[in-house]
Amino acid sequence: MSCIDFQENKITFPSPKSGEDRAISIPTPAAIKELLAELAEEQKKFTVEFPFQPSRRWQQFFIKIKKEHLCFHCPRDLC
Repeated sequence: MSCIDFQENKITFPSPKSGEDRAISIPTPAAIKELLAELAEEQKKFTVEFPFQPSRRWQQFFIKIKKEHLCFHCPRDLC
């Protein structure tokens, strides 16, 4: 949540995979402003909490739905 500037209406990604020197800021998407405000009011530190072993959890899900050939990174290709 420390990367969200409510005054300037922007979100900063200070350490993208390409390195700190490539940090970027984007306007806060209108669709999530209310959610971010609620999280800030609740004094949350993060916007998401990953489960323990997220890759394994995805693997278990894909096995359950009989799509064993899919992996943790496959859902991002659907966007």
